[in-house]
Parts: sequence; C-alpha cells; structure tokens
Amino acid sequence: MKITDINAKENVAQYVQNNQATQGAQQAEREKQAAAEQSQATDKVELSAASRDIQKIQEVLKNTPDVRAEKVQELKSKIESGQYRVDAREIANKMISDLIQDLS
Repeated sequence: MKITDINAKENVAQYVQNNQATQGAQQAEREKQAAAEQSQATDKVELSAASRDIQKIQEVLKNTPDVRAEKVQELKSKIESGQYRVDAREIANKMISDLIQDLS
C-alpha cells in the first residue's frame, strides 16, 4: 500500500521555513543577550595582600636614603683619627666564604 501526499513538498517547505525562522529568532536573541552582557561587563582588578606589601616596601625603599650619613661620618672619624684598621685576612676569608656559598 502506497500513501501519497499531494502537499508533502509544501509541508516540508513550510517546516523548513518555520525552522529557519525559529533558528533566526533564537540566534538574534542570543546575539542581543551577548551584546547586553558585553555592555554591562566591567574590568576589575584586585591586588593580593602580597602585592600591597610589596608596594609598601617599595615606598619605604624609595624614601630611604642611599647613603647612611651617620655611618659615613663614623668611618671618616675613625680613618682621620687612625683607629680604622682593615684586616685583610678577615676580608679575604669573608670573600671566599661568600663565593663558596654562592656556588653551592
């Protein structure tokens, strides 16, 4: 038994047309929502506690003088009075110790 529908082509065409219209409307709605979300989106930056600590340390270092004037004056006084003595052996030992530590 063969059943034929005279309007089969029209029904399929109508279905395809309705389906395309529905998909088009859904796509338009998705694009509209995406545009709305994008327009509402804002950038937000939060600094960690470590970052804030680093900023504080950098500020303190920026305000700290490069030369400690009181230490320089103390050494100048010792040199001028002849009290400042350099122990070459102690310096050499310290340099070698630092080098060994750096290499390990």
